[in-house]
Amino acid sequence: MATVYKTAYGTVLMILLAVVIAGSIAMSIMNSALLGTIILVLCGIYAGYVYANFRYIIDNNVLQIKCGALYATKINIGEIRKVNETFSILNQPAGSFHRLEIIYKKFESIQISPKEKDKFMAQLKAINPSIEFNLKK
Repeated sequence: MATVYKTAYGTVLMILLAVVIAGSIAMSIMNSALLGTIILVLCGIYAGYVYANFRYIIDNNVLQIKCGALYATKINIGEIRKVNETFSILNQPAGSFHRLEIIYKKFESIQISPKEKDKFMAQLKAINPSIEFNLKK
């Protein structure tokens, strides 16, 4: 049975994204760049779609990370070595700066921001008890 976790949305990240997109569209309109305006509006719509569709799915022993229609990755939960709580502005499939960094295989890592962090981590731990959790107090 698959469990779907939605992303946690950070207010700062949402405002930053909106300001950049709206500012770019406003500048394009002020410069009478119709094609540029259309492209920016379409990019803004797509960015909103991707941002609204972050999903983290645990199905059997696999963690699937989905962001819109163009990005998806799968991680074998048995290969996860460590989960670190972090605050990062790196470009990752997360809707907030408050994230969990998942370290898997030998040197691979990805940052995500599930809304229900405790439930998410408990489910990972139930599947792979050897995962080391480093959480901030």
